[in-house]
Amino acid sequence: MKVNVLLFLCTLTSLVSAMQPMRTLIEQALDEPVHITLENVRLADAIDQLTQQTGITIRMSSDVMTLVPHGGETVIERVDISNLPLREGLKRLFGPLGMTFVVRERDIDIIPQQAIYNLGRTPMWSELDLLQRLTSLTPGVDDASLDSLKAMVQLRVARPDAWEVLASVLRGIGPGSGDQVLQIACDQLGWAWWLEDRVVVVGTFDQQIRRQLQTRITLKYNGRPFIDILQGLGQAVGLAIQAEPAALTSLPPHMQQRFSVNVVDETAERVLDRIAAYTGLGYLLTPQGVVFFNPKESAARTQASPQANTMSGGYAGKIIVPLKDGTTIEWLITFDELPQDLQQRRQHDLAKAFEKLRKIGND
Repeated sequence: MKVNVLLFLCTLTSLVSAMQPMRTLIEQALDEPVHITLENVRLADAIDQLTQQTGITIRMSSDVMTLVPHGGETVIERVDISNLPLREGLKRLFGPLGMTFVVRERDIDIIPQQAIYNLGRTPMWSELDLLQRLTSLTPGVDDASLDSLKAMVQLRVARPDAWEVLASVLRGIGPGSGDQVLQIACDQLGWAWWLEDRVVVVGTFDQQIRRQLQTRITLKYNGRPFIDILQGLGQAVGLAIQAEPAALTSLPPHMQQRFSVNVVDETAERVLDRIAAYTGLGYLLTPQGVVFFNPKESAARTQASPQANTMSGGYAGKIIVPLKDGTTIEWLITFDELPQDLQQRRQHDLAKAFEKLRKIGND
């Protein structure tokens, strides 16, 4: 297999000596034609072959690999990249898997498309096929594509003229692939969209963010700035997760600078709840993502007196309160904050559950 891009990168040493950044070299190499055929090869092996044949390190993390049906064992039946730029070849290989790529400082990372993040789980093949069909449409400029999109869409927003409103916004956006145009339209309307088996669901951003927060993740951060933890968590689920300045300054200095999170295969929502319980912060779901706030500074949001900022004894649950602007506020309740009658009810329920467990164990 003749690979022109490999010859291109053979000049790497001289170019680097001329102060050419590696990232610039990779961007240039992506526009070079390649001649690669992948046939009946495992996804993990295909990535290794691309790296060997092009001379560019191409990475796909184990967490991202789990977002492809069958993971690294997924078989690539045939992808022919004949006399095409490497950039186009990567799209042909990874696009049908719901993936895209970004150029880093010294390599190329394969990452999920936003539609896959929106799922909050590994997609089914039917959903990947649906995404490919959606991507091929141009509903902003073509009435036939708009009709095709209408046949795919299931609306879950509380207004009878939802499709008419959505179609009007789509027409006003103009050129672009179906997924891009739909994302822009939903952003303008304060809505969201996601794949669900064989339909494209258009619903509220609150519904969508809650789906994404069900993504199971593994994170290992020790002694890192609190804001780095939030960014890492956000990257794992494809959401912006931030903290208001007042929330950051309310934390003790050591917590701001040296925070640790170690979780294995837990939902992102559970991780958020743990962080909130440990820090005493609350968090909001907004169209822009998740925002941590200091309850003492945010009483006006709930028009109620906030609970104490310090929590102890672990949390017993949470209350989700919808606000008028479409956001929600989440109050964590610690065991110490439960009223006396509810504490007694909890102890009674636990005693009954434990008794059932004992009976099961003795049977």
